[in-house]
Amino acid sequence: MFLHHETYAMNLGYQNELEGRVARLHLMQAKAPGYVGSEFFRYAGNTETYLALRFWNERADALAYAQTEEFRTYLHNRPPDSYVRQPEMEYYELAHEGRGTGKANLGILVQFDTLPGQHRAWEQAEIAFAPVFQAAPGFHSIRLFRYLGGPTRFLRVALWETRTALQAFLESPERLEHQRSSPRGLLRVPSTHRIYDILQRLPER
Repeated sequence: MFLHHETYAMNLGYQNELEGRVARLHLMQAKAPGYVGSEFFRYAGNTETYLALRFWNERADALAYAQTEEFRTYLHNRPPDSYVRQPEMEYYELAHEGRGTGKANLGILVQFDTLPGQHRAWEQAEIAFAPVFQAAPGFHSIRLFRYLGGPTRFLRVALWETRTALQAFLESPERLEHQRSSPRGLLRVPSTHRIYDILQRLPER
């Protein structure tokens, strides 16, 4: 699975415009060959920052859609001066995924930057961690992605039903024990995470 990761920083007053435009774009993309799904988030720490995750079977499917008249019209109709800066795009491939039983209302996204030569060991440790998530009440799903711009970066996307469920998991004995027993010295810098409210998920499941 190919992931198109796009971050938006909006000028004040354009948030509603963006939310409507991106939601409509995802509905259009849902009809395109190779489309798998999309997730649209608003950063809980700054209501002018948004994130769209678009999933395709192959990168070629995403590139083909980008050449359509439909998408070119979408870009052409973007309101002027709506962005603080141009949207930032990154590309990933799926490494692992797992499901829980909770609903998807918020997302916690964590970026990891491993030391050279340590990415495979870290990836295996991260995959081994997935069942700890899956057993937690209120957990919906987890996906781990490898960055296509280099082998040492990863993105973990975990969806949860409530902040209460997420906090309970973070403080649980199982999670703390796994943290204590995890291999050390694999990351170049400490991981960074952000919590987002989910605005749209396609397909909904």
